Amino acid sequence: MEIEVIDKSGKKVSVKPLAIHHGDDYEGGDYLKHLFNRYVNNRFRFSNACTKTRSQIAVTGAKPYRQKGTGNARRGVNNSPVRRGGAVAFGPQPRDYSFKLNKKVIKLSQSVILDNVSFKCKILSSSISFDKTKDAVKFLDQFKSKKITLLITFEDFKMIKSFRNIKNLYIDFVEYFEPEMILTSECILFTENSFAKFEKGNQNG
Repeated sequence: MEIEVIDKSGKKVSVKPLAIHHGDDYEGGDYLKHLFNRYVNNRFRFSNACTKTRSQIAVTGAKPYRQKGTGNARRGVNNSPVRRGGAVAFGPQPRDYSFKLNKKVIKLSQSVILDNVSFKCKILSSSISFDKTKDAVKFLDQFKSKKITLLITFEDFKMIKSFRNIKNLYIDFVEYFEPEMILTSECILFTENSFAKFEKGNQNG
């Protein structure tokens, strides 16, 4: 598999090979894409729903009423879930939705996803730089795509300054890109740094 390296004018400068290390007859691709999508999204998912347990209810320790002679059920405390103003049984608590995923599974999932969208991928030459956002918009317009994803690394912050605040451009880190965004994009752009990082991780995985 080969991906084109383009310059400012969108012309092909060179070609870089992308090695995918799973077989063509691999059948677990759909499951891996789903699993990796859950893994990425759940890292940023959180829950604020919270209810009080019996230990968190501030009530007196006195017995509500005497044990016998009232006709009511015997009761020792007021923080019971069956009482008004009492605790909630099995109620929601703040929780972390993230889960562990092996590095080899992550690398294989990324390979499967990029194998599916390789025909939409381009690599931006390291010589590309824009001083103004309108120049970056003009550059992106040549792809004629409604949704473009740019995959970067931490080394690319200076380069992408002009690409910020563009309506149809989504910027993500190559290490943990969002699968749904990649699969629904009409055009996917790598920087040379991000492509090298993905390739290195793919070989190590």
